[in-house]
Amino acid sequence: MTTATRFSQLSFYRNRIQPDPQSHESCGKVEATSPWASMTSLSLRAVGHGLDPLSRNPPELLVKIFSLLPRLSDVFALAATCHRLRHVWTTSTNVIYRQVAPRCIPCERYARIFLADQGGPANESPMLSAEDVGRLVRNSWAVEKSISEFERNIVCKVRSMLYLKA
Repeated sequence: MTTATRFSQLSFYRNRIQPDPQSHESCGKVEATSPWASMTSLSLRAVGHGLDPLSRNPPELLVKIFSLLPRLSDVFALAATCHRLRHVWTTSTNVIYRQVAPRCIPCERYARIFLADQGGPANESPMLSAEDVGRLVRNSWAVEKSISEFERNIVCKVRSMLYLKA
């Protein structure tokens, strides 16, 4: 199939989406001949206006959804999907962080000390901003790398010295 043929098919399907004069929310109605016919007009409306079904939920439920994610990188990815989810993340950072961090940051204590040394909130401070959490994740990677390097370089030498003494 040539590029021109693909382009003409795309144009044909694009022209099949007609505006729906009945609804101010709708971004279009899909005819049955379109490849998108299996999608409902509701989903097209939602995508067209940022009103996806997830974002329509109350903030308390969205916080719970964020809190059930396995990693903070997943939290960041979900927060990046739309303005509403970003707002929920930035306003509920501490609640979400306290639920997700124990599952994904094994060296949190040391990463928090590192964050405080960088001018962030004190280690005992319960309040963290979204930016602090991002720095904390980067710090945890640095701490984990340092620990593994320490184990590889120092611990093995100490073990070999103890083995030689025995």
